[in-house]
Order: sequence, then structure tokens, then C-alpha cells
Amino acid sequence: MGHLRPPATEAGAEPRGDDVPVIPPVEQGRSNGAAMPEAPALGLGMRTNLSQFMLLVAVNALVGATLGQERTVVPLLAQRVFGLTALVGGLSFIAAFGPVKAVTNFFAGTLSDRYGRKPVLLTGWLIAIPVPLILIWGPT
Repeated sequence: MGHLRPPATEAGAEPRGDDVPVIPPVEQGRSNGAAMPEAPALGLGMRTNLSQFMLLVAVNALVGATLGQERTVVPLLAQRVFGLTALVGGLSFIAAFGPVKAVTNFFAGTLSDRYGRKPVLLTGWLIAIPVPLILIWGPT
């Protein structure tokens, strides 16, 4: 390992090449000695990543629409069915949402470690698809 020392420069002077700390390169590879496969080059820009960007826009639109429906429907449901005020209904939803989301994230993380992120995300999306449809087509 190289010796690290602060640059010895006078006020306003540029550091000399021999005064710059030397940091050795990090060894690349796996713990079993096999070489890591080379990563593909990253493509930057909207045209290169248009499909990923459109997926992000679609997911955000669907999540926003679902949250908007829930914020509209839950207070009305609280008032008409359960006899609660809209405020208590909304707060009840928020209080229930936090713990359920925490537990769901814990199990989703465990499943993601076992099966990978993509299958867990796709399964979650498939489970969530009917929710806005149930809210839209539910009886009044």
C-alpha cells in the first residue's frame, strides 16, 4: 500500500506530483478467483432509455391514479358506511397503511433476496392491477 501524506506546498503553490497521495488500484474479481464479466457500456440520453422512461411514467401515473382514487373513496366510505368523519377515516387509512406497508416490504425484501427483484416486482404489479378496477366498477 502506498504511503499517504499531506501535500507539502507553500501558500498558493500547486502540489508537486510526488506530494499527491498514492492509492493502489482495487483488485477486480470474485472471491473464488474467477474474473468478473465485463459490464455493458451505459447508454445515456432519452432516446437510448425511452422504454425505461415510458415504463417509469406509466407506473407513476398508475400509482398516482390509485392514490387519488383511494383519497377520494376512503373518506366517503368512512362517512357513509362506518359513520366516521372524513378526517377520522383518512387518519385511520394512514395509520393502517404504515404498518401494513412495513410488513409487506419486509417480506418483499426477503423474497427479492431469494428470487430476484424483477419477479417480485412483476408479481406485486399483477396483484395490484385489479385494485383501481375494483374501485372504479364497485357498487355505489
